[in-house]
Amino acid sequence: MKILIAYDGSQGADDALDDLPRAGLPPLAEALIVSVAEVFAPPTGLAAGPVQVPPAVRKAWAEATQAVEAARERALQGRARVQALFPGWQVRAEAAADSPAWGVIKQADTWHPDLIVVGSHGASVLGRLVLGSVSQTIVTEARCSVRVARRHDRAGAAPARLVIGVDGSPNAKAAVDAMAARVWPPGSAVYVVAVRDARLSTALAPTPPLLEEWVGASPVETQEWVYHMVETFWGSRCRLPAWSCLLTSKKVTPNVSFPISLPNGRPIASSSGRRD
Repeated sequence: MKILIAYDGSQGADDALDDLPRAGLPPLAEALIVSVAEVFAPPTGLAAGPVQVPPAVRKAWAEATQAVEAARERALQGRARVQALFPGWQVRAEAAADSPAWGVIKQADTWHPDLIVVGSHGASVLGRLVLGSVSQTIVTEARCSVRVARRHDRAGAAPARLVIGVDGSPNAKAAVDAMAARVWPPGSAVYVVAVRDARLSTALAPTPPLLEEWVGASPVETQEWVYHMVETFWGSRCRLPAWSCLLTSKKVTPNVSFPISLPNGRPIASSSGRRD
């Protein structure tokens, strides 16, 4: 498994690393720690040439170089933390000069990871003012699965509580299969939730074929599909206790009793993907 971890040294990035032992990840994997300096990359090979560069430009280049070096130091710090958490992983660290979100996405397009890990908040002022602006862009534009981690009170390999939203699409099935393939901490449990909103059938906007099929299915057909998703966990190597629930508009219709509560459940949603 290849895992790309965005790290900027912020509390949100540290929370994302601390949360990894509860992510069901394998003991052997490749990890790439990426730290992005939000500057224009300074050119190379011009300083010693005949081109006359104004002092202000040289100063900007020097500051950009320092920013990239600082990002490289942060990436190395993140690498050390990840290596301590997962001694069996092969972990590398890289730095880049770009906007935070697109720097991570470009690295992912080059390296082709199975999973991107990012914190819900960044270190910049914009990251604090605009909740999840960077992570939202990565979730929307990345071509692979993205894990957005938040701070929580549970530590180490405490049991995970997973809530997976499904809609009958291939991407929803892929999300279930991906979670079922992992090895979760003992005591973990999963809750598969489906939502059928009858109002979509009368919507004026065009309905995508997959969504139209989902909306047009009967409650029995929907429950049967969700139940098959639950069976995926029962028959997988993770052997997670799994339950399901069908929500119809604002009315909750559980098709399997769910005897435990999930006060800190980790939501998992599939993505249709907007990039080709």
